[in-house]
Amino acid sequence: MKIDMTKLPLGEALIGFVLAALVVTFVLAFAIGNNDGGIGGEEAVVEMSPTPGPEETPSDGGTTGEGTVVEIAMVPVIQFDTTDVTVPAGLMVTLTADNREPGILHNWAVYESREVAESEGPSAAIALTEICVDCTETITFEPPPPGDYFFRCDVHPVQMVGTFVVE
Repeated sequence: MKIDMTKLPLGEALIGFVLAALVVTFVLAFAIGNNDGGIGGEEAVVEMSPTPGPEETPSDGGTTGEGTVVEIAMVPVIQFDTTDVTVPAGLMVTLTADNREPGILHNWAVYESREVAESEGPSAAIALTEICVDCTETITFEPPPPGDYFFRCDVHPVQMVGTFVVE
């Protein structure tokens, strides 16, 4: 028996199309993964280095003065390249958030705790970048007192979370 798609009612054809699109989306989402073998691979290590002193000229266009430079990336599929960031207390932090996930909105924000982030949202952030797509955002801020804090992407607050430690 041969099915003639032109004789199917429009509703049934639309449902068939939507189901096929869902199947393709799920297959692609789980097949693509990331460069380290898929979702949940090894954690990346955040690279941190002191910024050059006032007498030094930075070669990478960074700021002068004492401080800490942190780079964190948003990578496929809706995750940060690390879930742990540690900075020294008392030094300014210059954080660059690199959204490497094409077409997906992301930001980076640090909060006193997960509970504060969930109940008060971005208005309670200690520091945050703008929400953007295909972009790199850099912020400089004074870290809070020593302790463990919570960071997340405000657009994906369940999937993209981590711990910000000030020592």
